[in-house]
Amino acid sequence: MSDKTIKYISEFIENCRNNREFSDSVVPKKNRQKAYYISRTFENIRDQIVREQYNRIQKAFGFDDNEQAWELFRYAACGSGNEWLEINQLNSSALLSFLCFHRVSPELPITIGGEEYNKVMFEVKSPLEKDGRSRPVSNMDVVLLNDNSALFLESKFCEYLKPKNVEVSAYYNKYYSEVFDKNLEFTGFRFENQKWVADGEGAYMEGVKQMISHYLGLRHSSKDINWYKGLFRDKKIKLAEIVYRFGQENNSAEEFKKYKEISSQLFSRLGKDAKEHQIEVFPSILTYQAIFSDPNNASLLLKRVKEFYNMPDPVFAVEKVVEK
Repeated sequence: MSDKTIKYISEFIENCRNNREFSDSVVPKKNRQKAYYISRTFENIRDQIVREQYNRIQKAFGFDDNEQAWELFRYAACGSGNEWLEINQLNSSALLSFLCFHRVSPELPITIGGEEYNKVMFEVKSPLEKDGRSRPVSNMDVVLLNDNSALFLESKFCEYLKPKNVEVSAYYNKYYSEVFDKNLEFTGFRFENQKWVADGEGAYMEGVKQMISHYLGLRHSSKDINWYKGLFRDKKIKLAEIVYRFGQENNSAEEFKKYKEISSQLFSRLGKDAKEHQIEVFPSILTYQAIFSDPNNASLLLKRVKEFYNMPDPVFAVEKVVEK
């Protein structure tokens, strides 16, 4: 099945989930009922594939096979980004975040930024418009919660090692202008021909674009008291990015440094706007190595996960893996 076909049918699935009528741009009106049933059939097939993926990954890494783990895996795999197509690959950031965070619970809390979280969610949507159906929609990889706060995390594995330029759809112009007033040059973005474009001098600009989208999604959604049926109501909303830091081999250290510098500039600028909207933006990138070297979080990682991803032993001081 080609990528184009998968994308086409996946849009059917998303429309079915949202109980929306298909637009003429997706499928002609006379074929909408047929398209709906095709999408439901495809969704059932996809779920069977995802279940098989889950079974293989569960056996490979040895985590507990229970209904909660399965439901979290399904959410992580079946988001609008079609993660199910790649989550069975060992370079998948969706797989990394699932394996590292899916055990978070009241019995196994995680500490980040001095705060303890005891619940986890994957692929949480933050629409940029109140009705929850209008595009664009930000899909957050991981959300950690406690009674008072919700920490939204964008997760990266090896994506930042490959420089990627971006061009932002003109649809976003009004949203970007709300925050930046056409002033994003400090991150490498510029406004050209009614669109935001970026080259970032060879940096991974796709990640910068995604974090802007996540912030905008949170800024809009957090104003809606019914967002996720009120789950995030009265909670302190926080936003951060977590990446896997590779060693000194090849150019990975330099690519990390470059991406971290650009991202820190972005987070600093977002932080100024975020305070007015009761959102906290972490000032710098987090890394999996730093988070899971904290003795408070040591028991979250299963032995096979820790060994496969070469995570540092928690007896080492956290300061040893904090990025300079």
